Amino acid sequence: RRFSYNLGGHLTQVEEIGYSEKGERPQRSTHFERDPIGRLLAKLNDDARQDFTYDDSDRLLSIQRTPTDGGRKIGVTAEKLEFAYDILGRLTQESSPQGALTYDYDPLSNLTT
Repeated sequence: RRFSYNLGGHLTQVEEIGYSEKGERPQRSTHFERDPIGRLLAKLNDDARQDFTYDDSDRLLSIQRTPTDGGRKIGVTAEKLEFAYDILGRLTQESSPQGALTYDYDPLSNLTT
């Protein structure tokens, strides 16, 4: 694997080179787009693009996956994950097309469910 970083020290690319069963050297490259403060905005590879959105408190609000043509051919589908937080900034819900997970906390902010 080969890793590339921007001037801020944030990961911008991962190149993976290996050998297949047929002795070929397939290469897979993943690119990461970041905003000026280093937050991940997008992750791109041959199969899909994932876009990340944040609220004003820098909490992750959603991840939207959009397959490439090549990704669709191997079964990658579009999907959106959404996240919700309480007033204290704790994750309270994770929603996807398959359903939702909820999180509850005790008075000391320990996760209970």
